[in-house]
Amino acid sequence: MIVLFKNACEAKIQCREFIGKIELATRRKWNASKIAAILAGITMVEFFFAENHNGHDQKDNPNSNTLAVGEQLAKRIETGTTKDFTMPPPRWSLSANVWLSLIVTVLISCSSSNTKNNDQTTIIRVDISKSQVLDISERAVINKFILLETGKDFLISSIDKIQVMDSVIFIYDERQDLMFLFDKEGQFITNVGVKGRGPGEYSMINDVYIDDSEGVIYAHERIRNTIQAYDLSGSLINEVHTRHRFNSFCITNSGYWTYSCFVTENPNRYNLKLLDHDLNKMLGGFFSQNEFFPTIFMSTFFQDQSRNTYFCYPHSNYIYLLDDQTQTPIPHFKVDFGSRTIPYSLVAEMTDRLEYENRIYERDYLGDLNNFFFCENYFGFTFSGMARRSIRYYAWHDIESAITQVFDGVAVFKKSSSNPFEDLTFIHPIGVYNDELIYYVFPADMNANDLKTLEELSENADENSNPVLFFVRLN
Repeated sequence: MIVLFKNACEAKIQCREFIGKIELATRRKWNASKIAAILAGITMVEFFFAENHNGHDQKDNPNSNTLAVGEQLAKRIETGTTKDFTMPPPRWSLSANVWLSLIVTVLISCSSSNTKNNDQTTIIRVDISKSQVLDISERAVINKFILLETGKDFLISSIDKIQVMDSVIFIYDERQDLMFLFDKEGQFITNVGVKGRGPGEYSMINDVYIDDSEGVIYAHERIRNTIQAYDLSGSLINEVHTRHRFNSFCITNSGYWTYSCFVTENPNRYNLKLLDHDLNKMLGGFFSQNEFFPTIFMSTFFQDQSRNTYFCYPHSNYIYLLDDQTQTPIPHFKVDFGSRTIPYSLVAEMTDRLEYENRIYERDYLGDLNNFFFCENYFGFTFSGMARRSIRYYAWHDIESAITQVFDGVAVFKKSSSNPFEDLTFIHPIGVYNDELIYYVFPADMNANDLKTLEELSENADENSNPVLFFVRLN
């Protein structure tokens, strides 16, 4: 019995080596201690039957070793190939093999349900009474920074959308209605498109979508109901006109998903419309309401690192995953502010703007979800009070632990070996690239010491230079 117990304990220790693989692969709702207990129990069953039925220790036999089975299972889970997993031939009694098969089946079933999770909505509970100051330097390091080249024809006033691709960096400056391309070293390549009122030109951009897999930049101009497509040399390659009006859009295999908030070609007042790839036929309409109240003009679509597309609109606290298979939006996250959650179901029924303002703006509700990002295990966004929007909160939701942290301010990024600057403040990321958060700082906003450091590190840098991009990797 002592030998049996010792062998089981040794096996339990070895189990821990691949428990991490299983937990990392599934990423959600796996409890390592429970897995350890189950696997240790299986191992004890194996040793019991091995000692009693075969008279020797079978842990060196890969065909009947539970640890080997576990390693195989971990690899299958990691690669998503658990459906054809079969148990090795038993070297013990039938009852033990049946028991082990049952537990393996449960593990496979759990992994499948946890990774899909399409029919479940994650509740993000937000409590601003526990808000704190965000010190990003405690959880991240600056991996690199890039000073964007400066020139009179490509001065940047703001960065409202950024996309880092294999060879270029795309930047959309909403204040100037300009789009730029830089190389990965920050050297200017070209402007995208031509601003003007002539053929093939644009006068005002409402939203931009980048298909980095195809190397195409799509720009939407609401005034002319036009989508213009550009290649990575900045040249116009296509222009499509539509009778449908919308503020923002994204493109998936299903077609063009658009945030409408207009009644033109939209008698049912859908907030979300799916149009075909010719921008002609409406394939679906979602989230109807009686009246469109104050709308937003910034993008309401965003993507994660796997290029899954999400949607959120002003009159909802849900973040929807746009599913190409069903061509429908699926509730993915629900942001719960408790008693301060806007009564969205009532808003959808309202027809009087004054009623809307009295109910929403004169009460202490929280909403205005915006600036979404996915990075590592985090899902981040901003929100504010609806009555007074002076305070902007930042929420970081840990998808794995289901813990949400709320911040009402940011601390200075501490100087370190990875950060030669002494007074950088990163407010909220403007993008994500290869699991790195992207922030930007204008040299004009740096203090004298940091500006001097920048001038020493980057040739031709001064206070009038274009912004510096900082790529920050989470610990």
